[in-house]
Amino acid sequence: MKKKTKKPLIILYLLVMAGLCVAIYAVPKVTGALTPTLIVEYGSLRTTDEVTVYLSRNETVYAADRTGRVNYYVGQATQVRRGAKVLSISAGDAGTPSGEIAKLTQKLSGAAVTSPDYAMPINGCVSFFADGCEAMFAPENLPNLSFTDMKNLDIEPVNLTRDTANRGEPLFKLCDYTKWYITTWILPGDSYKYEVGATVEVAMEKGTISAKVTALEDEGDEWQLTLETNRYYEDFPTARMEAATIIASEYSGVIIPNASITTVDEQPGVYVKSKTGEYNFTPIKIITSDGENSVAYPGTYINAEGKQVATIDIYDEILRVPQ
Repeated sequence: MKKKTKKPLIILYLLVMAGLCVAIYAVPKVTGALTPTLIVEYGSLRTTDEVTVYLSRNETVYAADRTGRVNYYVGQATQVRRGAKVLSISAGDAGTPSGEIAKLTQKLSGAAVTSPDYAMPINGCVSFFADGCEAMFAPENLPNLSFTDMKNLDIEPVNLTRDTANRGEPLFKLCDYTKWYITTWILPGDSYKYEVGATVEVAMEKGTISAKVTALEDEGDEWQLTLETNRYYEDFPTARMEAATIIASEYSGVIIPNASITTVDEQPGVYVKSKTGEYNFTPIKIITSDGENSVAYPGTYINAEGKQVATIDIYDEILRVPQ
């Protein structure tokens, strides 16, 4: 009797184990929970860099030609025409300047100019902030800057508006808003994203502007990237240094993980699942890549011989990692 009861138990045990094997190995492949495939979709891919940018302007700091009371005719960031008067100085005493003004006056080291009537010689944007780095960040001096120069740099805009001023102290500056520049430093591995003459987007705290790449210089451990723009930016006359995201490019198409792309006879492609369940190599034409994902043309593309080629399409199922 005992021998007869053990046999059904052994059979039951084997059936349970077989069921577990099916659950572990067969079910994921059917349900897709752990299958090596994915469904491709249409989307956009941006190539960006998170950097610190430095604003460069053609700007002139004006200093007091006499000691006295300051009378203002325009406000901060006002665009003025040639001949417009920004302020005047009435006779009087000024007293001891604040520490910020005294430090800035010394930092400018005579770089400021004076005017007998403060009538502007050109059209421009008035700013009542200065940082003493105007000459350093002059557009013509940007090629002479290095990433090392930016370390421990003292950039703190000083508010120049006050009731009185001593002779030689800075009062305001006039900025050329028709064309200004942005410079920054990127890693060598990111330099491929940029090309002189190309247009990029620069997203800063007060808005996003478009700019043209005017220079890309190899400095060894870093590359200096310089941009030119004439777009309005709220903090244009004041800001010198800002955190920014540079959007080098943005392309739309089928988004494919780079791990899913393989090469057959020097032709990049992916393995697409057919209606019969087979995986067939399908050529693709990559538009751009960010190192992790790529954007490819959907449906068809034109190859190097000018022929139309059928390629991957939206919602195709492909192998995640081709063997």
